[in-house]
Amino acid sequence: MRKQIIAVAVLSALSVPAFAEVFPVPESWQVTQRIELKDGNFVNIYKDGKTAMENTFGHAVSMDPGQTMQARDGRTIKMEGNETLRIDLQNPLTSPNYS
Repeated sequence: MRKQIIAVAVLSALSVPAFAEVFPVPESWQVTQRIELKDGNFVNIYKDGKTAMENTFGHAVSMDPGQTMQARDGRTIKMEGNETLRIDLQNPLTSPNYS
């Protein structure tokens, strides 16, 4: 009986990611541009003008508003806001990074 309970608990824990789904986002959260930076990270520019930075693995990277970054094509991009929560909510398999 004890082994069966443990087996059910393990199988239940393994099936949780199967129920993960993308969080429905408002219209202003739609990404209008996704720009690759020289260091390999990406900057997402949203419809409302805010920006968010994510690394190559899709995890949010916190940056100070107003900081400038160099795009791979040579453009300079200024950080408008720090929308890390948008990236975390749109990717259900990453853990939130609230630092």
